[in-house]
Amino acid sequence: MRNLKEQGFDLSEKNKVLPTGRESVKHFIVKAMIGRILHERGYGFVTEAPVSIGANVSYIDVFDYSNGIAYEIQSVVHEGIREAKKELYESEAVKDVIIVDLDRISNDIFIAYRQLQKAVV
Repeated sequence: MRNLKEQGFDLSEKNKVLPTGRESVKHFIVKAMIGRILHERGYGFVTEAPVSIGANVSYIDVFDYSNGIAYEIQSVVHEGIREAKKELYESEAVKDVIIVDLDRISNDIFIAYRQLQKAVV
């Protein structure tokens, strides 16, 4: 974890689901479900993980720091977004980025949970 802090990750709020106030309810619920799935699998995670990128700060929706996977929950998904996010978060700590397309996630919470169980690595 020390190495993650040296790379600009703030892990002071680990294993908690934090709302930002500007996300939809569905975005928040999906973020919480991903956090729960990671927790059930024994992985450590942070939500709204601030990452220092030069003079700027960007936020990863859910960062599984046990495996180095950033989960980005998006309501608008376009070709190239995964690569753009990968480039943005490129570091030793972030090994991969998974884009969760809210339009493809069911509004039924039980179905959504099963869909996310398959998507979370």
